[in-house]
Amino acid sequence: MNRTLCSMLALVLLLSGKAAAADAPIRITNKTGYQIQFVYVLYRGDSCPSDDILGNDVLPDGATILLQSQTESRPLEELIAQDEDGDRYSIRPSIDMDREIVITLDNLQ
Repeated sequence: MNRTLCSMLALVLLLSGKAAAADAPIRITNKTGYQIQFVYVLYRGDSCPSDDILGNDVLPDGATILLQSQTESRPLEELIAQDEDGDRYSIRPSIDMDREIVITLDNLQ
């Protein structure tokens, strides 16, 4: 009886952990050497990117923001950023993304 109860509890904790991970925020870090002025996100199934998620703020070089992610049914398809010089960066996260996106000069379009 105790083993069955422990097994069921472990399964519930495992499943709740997976659900929490799906809704965990995504860390977006700027490592471009420039200030990021705009960040747009495109979720799978959307025809156009979101409004600027920074609003009136900017993302200085070296800084990190958190993006509350969508559920696994609407994964992030692309992140588009624009720096102070008007340069645009595009990141298409991989399926096994570790909940972190780092914007670098390698992402320059």
